[in-house]
Amino acid sequence: MAALIWTPVTVDIPADIATDSAGNGNMAADQFSRTYDTIRPTVAMSSLAPDPTNTSPILVTVTFSETVVGFLATDIVPGNGTVDNFVDVGSGLYTFDLTPTGESPVTADIAADIAADAAGNGNLVATQFSRMLVPPTITQQPVSQTVSQGQPATFTVGVSGGIGPISYQWRRDSMDLSGADQSAYSIASAQMGDQGSYTCLVTDETSAMFVESDAAILNVIPGLPIAGGLVLSAAVLAAGLAGILRLRRRKKE
Repeated sequence: MAALIWTPVTVDIPADIATDSAGNGNMAADQFSRTYDTIRPTVAMSSLAPDPTNTSPILVTVTFSETVVGFLATDIVPGNGTVDNFVDVGSGLYTFDLTPTGESPVTADIAADIAADAAGNGNLVATQFSRMLVPPTITQQPVSQTVSQGQPATFTVGVSGGIGPISYQWRRDSMDLSGADQSAYSIASAQMGDQGSYTCLVTDETSAMFVESDAAILNVIPGLPIAGGLVLSAAVLAAGLAGILRLRRRKKE
């Protein structure tokens, strides 16, 4: 922080410019001096957090151009965030944590005249501090698959970025699936009604930003119904038929 230098205003009375009744000249007066300061302090906010960022909380430094009094945490007005851990470092420097709580961007403002220097000059308004938040990114897309009726099927997404926590909602044909709120969605025994287009909606609960995965198609090969509501899958049926044919060939030999 650069030092501000003001030229003092002074008044001097030299010796022997006046006399008393006996003709004695006066002694020189001590110099009268006052510093005339009309320069208003400036204030700026900065952070090492990149823009955009997935850092939370964001450590912000407040720098006044000179030492001031009267600056409080309540003088910082956050947008989509909260102000915490306010610290007076000294000599016009302050720090605070800006914690995102809503949609991007997260901002902080400091108005004019909320602090003053030694001469009583109020500060100028600060340029708004702002950071965009990094939305979640899908790094692994769900994969289309074909399974036999009665066989399991699993879809998975991989996610990076965001502030967190991250929530998941799987959908089939654009309709939310009840209880499907993890990064993987599994069907223990796929049935014909499970066929469709599966996507996952990934949401950063802090910033409310979201992204939807690519669609993965589930195809189910119908099987042969058997007793007890069970289904003989096409794969098992094909294997059984192949076995029967082998046995027949052996008998003919």
